[in-house]
Amino acid sequence: MSPGEKARETTEEWELPNHQRGLVDDIVEESQYEAAIAVLSQLRSPQYKPAVSHIRQLIFLSLHPLGSPVVEPEPSSVTETPKKSKLAKAATSIDAKDIVSARDLLTFLINTNSPEALGRALPSYASQESIQEAEEHLDSPLAKQAACLKNAKHCWELLEENFVFRNQVVVSPKGKSKLRRNHSIEEAIFSGSPSSGTAVVADEAWPFLEWLISLFEKNEDVSEQKDGLRYSPLFLEQLPLPRGGSVTRWDFSIVINVILYSFEQEDSRRQMIGFRLMKLLNNLSNTIYVEHPLLVNSVYKSLLVALSDPRHLQDILSGLGASPSCERFKISFYMKLLGDVTTPPASLQQANIRPRPQTRPAPKPRMLGTSDVPKNPVPEPSSSPQGVASKYILPPSTEVLQCVEAPRPQFLPKPFDDRLIFFAKFQLVNSFASLQELQSPEVRLEWDRSIQDGKVAACLKRAFPPEGGDEASMYLQMLHETLRIAT
Repeated sequence: MSPGEKARETTEEWELPNHQRGLVDDIVEESQYEAAIAVLSQLRSPQYKPAVSHIRQLIFLSLHPLGSPVVEPEPSSVTETPKKSKLAKAATSIDAKDIVSARDLLTFLINTNSPEALGRALPSYASQESIQEAEEHLDSPLAKQAACLKNAKHCWELLEENFVFRNQVVVSPKGKSKLRRNHSIEEAIFSGSPSSGTAVVADEAWPFLEWLISLFEKNEDVSEQKDGLRYSPLFLEQLPLPRGGSVTRWDFSIVINVILYSFEQEDSRRQMIGFRLMKLLNNLSNTIYVEHPLLVNSVYKSLLVALSDPRHLQDILSGLGASPSCERFKISFYMKLLGDVTTPPASLQQANIRPRPQTRPAPKPRMLGTSDVPKNPVPEPSSSPQGVASKYILPPSTEVLQCVEAPRPQFLPKPFDDRLIFFAKFQLVNSFASLQELQSPEVRLEWDRSIQDGKVAACLKRAFPPEGGDEASMYLQMLHETLRIAT
């Protein structure tokens, strides 16, 4: 545990004093960004929260590419006052040292201040009424530009290509500012900038995304230490709020797109960002705010659409880790996968029979305001950790074994193949067995009896038959050793 973390356990965070905040603002107003960041670094303390405007300015700087173009300010007129001359220099360049210093300081602040103190500067779907806009110092060009972060709906919008080149504030020589939307930076501040792209995460935004994930992970640590429940409330605020008064989030499309885009990268560090983000999303299912089956179904559909190679799917699922929430996710994921590619024994004879056409029932009228609400909205939870914790329970062992031993169909739809099926069956049994120690004695007794009376051994023998080749034999042997089943 770092000194900053130890200090936060016993120290209450206060707002940064006005005179210290003003000192930084004066330096920023002179466009001495590196010097202002150095002062902010000296002022950082577990006792004081950084100003929201300062955090936004650091984020805004960190989102710039290291090769930002240099534009000389237009010459001022003879009649221009010193104050107006300062405001006219909105086009001063942002040096690479400024960007690197901003990224470094953001990382240092995670180890110094609480996640809540830093996360309040992020745009989100949650209410930001606690942030007083009057406290922001908007005399400097950088502060005016960084204010565009408030116009974003969520933090994922900040990752988009050319975000800092849109929604810009153009400062005129008269000191008036105007917000520009959907224009390139060439029209606003810099010249020769690239046009808007389609990348989910811009090349220059990867360091900020990594910082975001570190912030959410630190928020998870704090939540787990405080309430014994591992999830990030700050991350939860980045999911769209449900309609109809429900607390259950169900739209994960934006986050899943970022995850899939991370997996597409050749850089292993960027791929790891996708795994970390996947774990953050999955840990939300520890609460009633995200329904476990709904999350699994959304991720399952997205992965099958995006991945054409079964090996990629295996790599992603193998990299999720072995936390209880990840193991629960893998159990549900593999059961759904096996259910989609295997055929129960009772229906084998009906597999090739063409079903008769049936009359489709008339659609039910949609209720206004509740069309997009899940069927069983979760009531408003209590403030206690017990009221927020998920009530999801594992499926019975008999259901898991039936899924594992279900026979392989004659034809496998893409992207499924035999290797993926054997892998899914192995991982399903392995994940289910690993969670038995966390179950109640009554639930664990059913699994133990299945092993003792030979049901599990017989199931595995049918799931990994000799005709499955070396791969099936390998998985069978590994499960025998893990479950301590005699061969």
